[in-house]
Amino acid sequence: MKSYVSEMGVGDLFFQQMMNTDPAALIRYRNDEFKTLFPGTDPVYDEERIAYVARVYGLTTSEARRREQQSLELCTGSWDSFGSFQEWIDCGDAIHWGLSKPLLLERRDKATKACSFSEKQTFNDQDRATFDKTRLPLAWDLPFVRRHNDCVRGVMVGGP
Repeated sequence: MKSYVSEMGVGDLFFQQMMNTDPAALIRYRNDEFKTLFPGTDPVYDEERIAYVARVYGLTTSEARRREQQSLELCTGSWDSFGSFQEWIDCGDAIHWGLSKPLLLERRDKATKACSFSEKQTFNDQDRATFDKTRLPLAWDLPFVRRHNDCVRGVMVGGP
């Protein structure tokens, strides 16, 4: 049980409290009380995620972190403050790609046509099913995901 709790990224404090609490004295956490037992982020997952972001955008991990922080600062507020969810996504993507919004939209349209299975699907049905069955971050390394990301990156940085 201890190794499972550790693998899930939950601190030892939670394990100790779970094992040392009498079943008749169960604790019900309210509001933010549980945050003392659980980390806000999983550092291992965060490292894997930022490495993936860096690979997708063709950046070093330090540059990916810098651009992610910049997008958090500049694309602030809820998505509805941008007028639409897509505008909020565009704000972060423009920063990550290092492009103006008009150039981002132009190249994204080219990448969608050049790199996707169809206009409405990134992957074919079989690849999509494989992706959906594969847990993250392992799904990021599937060969067809890497091919797609390589194609998109080529277009976004000025390729065909």
